[in-house]
Amino acid sequence: MPLGARREVLRVPDELPGRVRFGLDGADEVALCHRRGLVAATRLIAPRLSSRARDGERLRTLPADLVAEARAAGLFGLATPRSLGGSELAPIALVEVVEEHCRADGSAGWTILIGNSTAFLAWLDPAVARDILHETSDPVGASSFAPA
Repeated sequence: MPLGARREVLRVPDELPGRVRFGLDGADEVALCHRRGLVAATRLIAPRLSSRARDGERLRTLPADLVAEARAAGLFGLATPRSLGGSELAPIALVEVVEEHCRADGSAGWTILIGNSTAFLAWLDPAVARDILHETSDPVGASSFAPA
């Protein structure tokens, strides 16, 4: 079953039991719960990532059906600004989600991390960023940093 079909299970609850324990305000509380939901989504897909790692090696890319599951779960929008439809996770939260992917399959984790380069849309004029994204609700952007 595609992970996107399970999205309702991962919705942010109205009340987070850890509110008092963590001493969080409303926005931090939602962010924490959202991050936990994304980690939970990653854990749901993890067994398929592990079992399909050899397919990825053979194909030299993450299998298309697993990419579709990751997209449906919003895992390529982790760093995309909220104003553009993404999760806008803090860097440490992004690392936590990617770390879960890497536990299942290092190449899949790398793919998820690289596919989150949509964060760079935040550097653009908001109108330009929206124009770039006008045809998709779940963009995937890739980039690489290397010495010249």
